[in-house]
Order: sequence, then structure tokens, then C-alpha cells
Amino acid sequence: MNHFKHYLTTMVYVSHQMPEDGSHLKELRQRADLGLREAARQLGVTHTKIAHWEKTGKIPDPDVIIQLAELYSVSVEEVLGHPKSKPAISPNSKMAKLFTEAASLPRPQQRRVAEFLEDMLAAQKAKA
Repeated sequence: MNHFKHYLTTMVYVSHQMPEDGSHLKELRQRADLGLREAARQLGVTHTKIAHWEKTGKIPDPDVIIQLAELYSVSVEEVLGHPKSKPAISPNSKMAKLFTEAASLPRPQQRRVAEFLEDMLAAQKAKA
């Protein structure tokens, strides 16, 4: 691990506290479709260590926090129990490419794309 990443993780580690229990860790592991033993094997720790984190909310070492985030495909903040922020559109994602292409369309076509999206989003909100 590079020194900056270690420093950053250590600062996050020192400045944040996890919730009183570690139930969110169990939820993250289950969302990643990993059992205790498989997660432990991939992290190089015992399954009882992971069970302890999930039960007590005790914060593992900073290096382990990064490994958990990578293993569960979440942010360090989520491992620490902070809610996930709204995802930004990755510059290389299909959505970003589509929006870039739509932005280059003539204004009348841009309006049609915007109207379509607005209608789709309104229908989605109505379902919720």
C-alpha cells in the first residue's frame, strides 16, 4: 500500500467511530454474497475475528478497513458505518458517454432527450 493511502486511511480510522454494533459489517458482507469463512480466507484472518467485528463494532486496523472496503466493493466510509453517498457518474461509464453524446445534439433534440428522462424519472418516483 502506498504511504498516502495508508496515511489517509489512518486519518479516517482515527476520526471516525463505527456504530455501537457492527451489524452494518455483516450486512455489507452479505450484500457481497460472502460467508464468514470465505471473507476470512480472502482477508487472511479468522472467521471468528470477522464475527467479532460484526458483533461488537470494534474497528479493525486501518489496513483491514481498506481490505474490507475492497472485498465488499464499498467505500471506507461505508465500512466505518457512514451512509453511502449518492454515486457519481463515472467518466468512463455508459451513462457518462450517453450524456456527452446527448449534449452534442442540436437543442431541439436535447429537449426531447430531457423530456424523455424527466418522464421516466417521474414514473419511477410514482412507483416508489
